[in-house]
Amino acid sequence: MLKELDKDLTSVVIAVKLQGSKRILRSNEILLSSAGLTETDLQLTFSLQYPHFLKRDANKLQIMLQRRKRYKNRTILGYKTLALGLINMAEVMQHPSEGAQVLGLHSQLKDASVPVAEVRVYSLSSQPIDHEGPKAKMSDRSPDIDNYSEEEEESYSSEQEGSDDPIHGQVCSGEA
Repeated sequence: MLKELDKDLTSVVIAVKLQGSKRILRSNEILLSSAGLTETDLQLTFSLQYPHFLKRDANKLQIMLQRRKRYKNRTILGYKTLALGLINMAEVMQHPSEGAQVLGLHSQLKDASVPVAEVRVYSLSSQPIDHEGPKAKMSDRSPDIDNYSEEEEESYSSEQEGSDDPIHGQVCSGEA
């Protein structure tokens, strides 16, 4: 913690999630000193599975500094994000970093250009996984006529048989 965020703040958690996802992984609570400024060594490991999009800008890993929500000095269900940092997972996949990477966590409240906390990331990787095995690479996922079942073709043609469309009538008489 580089700056004091809240006078009553006694503990925080580090949370990670992918942008656009609802699933958030959180660390245990980290107790802060009474001065509010804290430097501590943590060994946290988070493992996320996500769909990696090649053309969209949706591969951002959010690292958040959060505290428990309060109402009238009572802790309630939920967390409030105090600061946020982003890592582009497409860059991690293309250029894996070696050594410590310092990520500044910025507050949304005040001056966003000055980080309020820093997280040093010593290891970050993105590995593709294959759920279906070798057959998944060979299958074509684009919708075309070959992918329809016979039932779909029969129901499609049976709906069209009673049509008064002259073009359709010509096609049917040619097939019979």
